[in-house]
Amino acid sequence: TIMERLSTAIAKSLSEMVRDSFREALFESVVPVMEKAHAQIFRQINHAFQNGTKECESR
Repeated sequence: TIMERLSTAIAKSLSEMVRDSFREALFESVVPVMEKAHAQIFRQINHAFQNGTKECESR
């Protein structure tokens, strides 16, 4: 029926819009936070490695 086709078209259109909006929000908010968190983790790993290397050299 016309109503079924209309509702299917609307649902498809909204689905794409919601998916695109979600992807945009994810990249604008979550990705930068994750990048900062990973950078901090790698700084801590590097610091621990540098300290361990200095400790081994001093023995």
